[in-house]
Amino acid sequence: MNSIEIIEKQDKKTHQWLQARVGKTEGSVFVSPFAVTVCNTSNASHKAWGKQGRRFKSLFQAREAYKSKAMKSIIEEAIKSFSVTEGTK
Repeated sequence: MNSIEIIEKQDKKTHQWLQARVGKTEGSVFVSPFAVTVCNTSNASHKAWGKQGRRFKSLFQAREAYKSKAMKSIIEEAIKSFSVTEGTK
């Protein structure tokens, strides 16, 4: 598996954002107090459905929803980067 390349990362008071690439897969993770939004920005359905991504209650729920090892790695990087522990965020 390829290593993860961080493209952009923001950690603000109101939200957190991570955009990363693993091989040919690029994805973004947006964490707000209301939801977690994950976008696989390198696939066709992302472009076709208006770039909205998928919403989850937590990063852990998002990680479990993806089959792709690359997307799981990107979400795992967000968990590490934002120091999220099980049961929070």
